[in-house]
Amino acid sequence: VRWGVGGAVAQKFAAHGYHVVLTTRRASNAEPLAAAILAQGHDSSVVELDLVSEASIQQACHNIRSNLADPDVLVLNAGYLEGRDLPPEMELLEFVPTEIFDTAQHI
Repeated sequence: VRWGVGGAVAQKFAAHGYHVVLTTRRASNAEPLAAAILAQGHDSSVVELDLVSEASIQQACHNIRSNLADPDVLVLNAGYLEGRDLPPEMELLEFVPTEIFDTAQHI
C-alpha cells in the first residue's frame, strides 16, 4: 500500500521519534497509514480536516493542541481533487494553486 509523498514523510518523521498527526477529510482514509506506522513501532493520530472549511480547520487545530500539544513541525501536503463541489463562497479555490495556501493558512 502506498500513501504518496505525505505518507512517506509521515513514516519518516515517525521513524525519527515524532508523534505524527495525519490529517484527512475522512479518518478512514488515513487509518491504514496509521496502522502501518503503528506496525513499525511508532505513534500517530488521525484528525479529520477539510481545508475548504474554516470551521474544520479551527476544530482540527483545537483537537491537535488540546490532545497533543503545539506541533513542532508542519508538513503542508494538500492535494486537489478536480470536480469536487465547493460552496459558492469557495468556488474561487478551484482556480488558485494549492501552494498559495502555504503562507495563507497559519496553524
